[in-house]
Amino acid sequence: MSAFWTSDRIILMAKNIAIVDSLRGVAADVYGRLFLLPKLKEAESERRFFEVAPDYKRLTAEFYAETAVPGANPAYQWDSWRKNIRDAFDKGVPVNFLSMSVLAKTMVFGRKRGKKHADMRIEKVREVFGDEIAKRLLLEDYLGAPAVTDSEWMTSANRAHLASHLAHYSDKAKTHLWDAGTVLEWGAGYGCMARLLRRMNPGLTYIIVDLPELLALQYVYLCALEGASALNVATQPQGILKGKINFIPYESLVAGKVVPSCDAFISTWAVTESPIEAQKSVIDARFFSAKKVLLAYFKKDGNMFQSHGDTLGLSEDAIPAQPGNAYACR
Repeated sequence: MSAFWTSDRIILMAKNIAIVDSLRGVAADVYGRLFLLPKLKEAESERRFFEVAPDYKRLTAEFYAETAVPGANPAYQWDSWRKNIRDAFDKGVPVNFLSMSVLAKTMVFGRKRGKKHADMRIEKVREVFGDEIAKRLLLEDYLGAPAVTDSEWMTSANRAHLASHLAHYSDKAKTHLWDAGTVLEWGAGYGCMARLLRRMNPGLTYIIVDLPELLALQYVYLCALEGASALNVATQPQGILKGKINFIPYESLVAGKVVPSCDAFISTWAVTESPIEAQKSVIDARFFSAKKVLLAYFKKDGNMFQSHGDTLGLSEDAIPAQPGNAYACR
């Protein structure tokens, strides 16, 4: 090594490069927020959002079961997190809800400086689906004020992340999840995956199983995008309705108050982070009769599905750029 290339000089150059990359990321975030995000505004969905957003507290109460189901996953402390969500939305859901730390830290991928995360996932989606379908999957929605990172595809790192899960499944299974008659998603974040699959197949019967605090948020988001007539609270006497987005509180399902069946089962990290008793119920139900299964999970922390993979007919693959995480599909 020449005298110029000392270890101190190399470290300094690396730090300078990191600072430049960070500044570029911040600049891209600001540009996306000021110039790209406003292009996604849509008057009718905004009108519906501001009508239903104040009802968050009432919706949460409606979704709550009378008794909580015992059990826990020791690796995840959900009780305090649930309370934080309730407190954050006590006065309603703000239109920029994705920037709130209680959500941004747990269910928004690449919220800050997300372009580097988005680019490789956009390429995967394009490679598998082609540009026409990629454009439909990647196009963001204004509600939530997502961090739009790409002016060509008008997408965020988070939406590209979810679309890349669908790309992996279609590439692996040679079929699309949105072609299933009924999809059940265990743990749906704020409703983004439901949005993508229903955009591809508007008549799809969709079932979401989640905590009441999140069901209420998903209801607000999806009601704004699709209208109240597209939604159904499945704990009501009519049960699960075909062609609708059906909401089932986790407690109601585990207690046997609602017994769903589906053609496709999706869970990205949520089911393996659920209480052990809940994981056992999904395994025992064989994914509620689903033929198609897409799981994404961390390979530790109380994950029961990895050890049952062969029995369940799951094929595991590492998730690119996410060490320790894997897909499991069939």
